[in-house]
Amino acid sequence: MGAELKTILPLIVQASMILVVFAIGLRGRLSYLAYAFRHPGLLARGVFAVNVVVPLVTIGLCLLFPVDRLTAAGLIIMAVSPLAPLVPGKMFKAGADEEFVVGAYVALVLASVVMVPLTVALLSVAFGRDVAAPIPLIASFVGTSILLPLILGVIAGTFWPELAGRASRLLTIVAYVALIPILLLIIVVSASKFGALLGDGTLAVIVLSVSAAMAAGYWLGGPRAEHRLSLAQAAATRHPGMAGLIIHRHYDSPRVMLAVVLFLIVSIVVTGVYQSVLLKRLHASQRIAGGAIA
Repeated sequence: MGAELKTILPLIVQASMILVVFAIGLRGRLSYLAYAFRHPGLLARGVFAVNVVVPLVTIGLCLLFPVDRLTAAGLIIMAVSPLAPLVPGKMFKAGADEEFVVGAYVALVLASVVMVPLTVALLSVAFGRDVAAPIPLIASFVGTSILLPLILGVIAGTFWPELAGRASRLLTIVAYVALIPILLLIIVVSASKFGALLGDGTLAVIVLSVSAAMAAGYWLGGPRAEHRLSLAQAAATRHPGMAGLIIHRHYDSPRVMLAVVLFLIVSIVVTGVYQSVLLKRLHASQRIAGGAIA
């Protein structure tokens, strides 16, 4: 890719991500923002699944498999990054209601401001490298790229619900129309380089980490099946932008960011298959239950 494209494409991706978050916010209401705090047990389980289980599993797997140190750094940084803007959309597809999705997403993103710097410190312990993610840096990123557009959307959704509902669908389409071709381009350009990452157990580490994330989220998601499935999706879907920000501060090798891209691709595929299978089972059980009641 030319120098101009390398400058423009990240800006388009960032703008698209912000637009996705704003569109999600349009489906919410101000009262939803405190949902998770009215359910502290759910918040604690969510933080444990997202910010404790996934980083620890990924670090353990990187130590177990003969993964290159730079590749391992990329995988672990991705594992400790906050939830991606794609998460709420996946949670909606799992059947969760707007209050649960918006409330849980806001709470988990806020928790990441403290949890990400703490878990990034595990890199220094595990790999002997001084890596840090200062709280002001994380707070600035989370605030400007996630919380601000989300809250603005929620405010609009609260005061103009009908208009916000229509705008949410339109803006989501616009964002994905801009985002998907760029992601496909990145995959195509990077495809020839992925082979260098696959001979040392990297793929196994990613698949097992994502699987552990989904298992933890599903197990800790509470009594409702759609909430369990939603938290499973949230735990397994991380923000590559945050990972890239941390990597830019500490690493010069492109191998680290390449590991992040591979993690993102594999997690999208694995979570997509997982959700498809579980949704079919959930719908089948609901039809059986409905037939029995009838």
